[in-house]
Amino acid sequence: MMRRLTAAMILATILSTGTALARPGGRGGPFGGGGGPDGGMMLPLLLGKLDLTDAQHQQVHAILTAHRATFQSVFSQLRDAQQALEAKLLSTDPVQLADVAPQIQRIADLRKQILEQGVAIALEVRGVLTPQQLAHAADLHTQIAALRAQMRALVGEPPMGPPE
Repeated sequence: MMRRLTAAMILATILSTGTALARPGGRGGPFGGGGGPDGGMMLPLLLGKLDLTDAQHQQVHAILTAHRATFQSVFSQLRDAQQALEAKLLSTDPVQLADVAPQIQRIADLRKQILEQGVAIALEVRGVLTPQQLAHAADLHTQIAALRAQMRALVGEPPMGPPE
């Protein structure tokens, strides 16, 4: 039960972080091109493959629980800021870049907070792992990078704009 709860929390954290960090107009996801987990964000996705002990699962659960309220608050603020920007851009009123610059900066600041918090969590979780588990995570990361490269070779880079 504890393992399923931990896995669900990790997945929810990563999926929401990936969504928040996706490049505008890009295609996010696990194969790159935007919102996929990068930097410290890959580690939580790999935990299910690292044969964590019950004690490690409990430690990871405690780490995620300790950060949950902050994540929820920042994600809520980000959603509100993005909706405010969207409303301004889609209004019938004339809009210049200077008019939306404060909203752009606010969104950038919130995304930075999310990234920093995600990396902080990954570092805490990393501290729970053994050297062997870290080596296995590094090997899995290399395999995933190779799969991403193979996907890009097969289908090309995702378009940055709307489909033609």
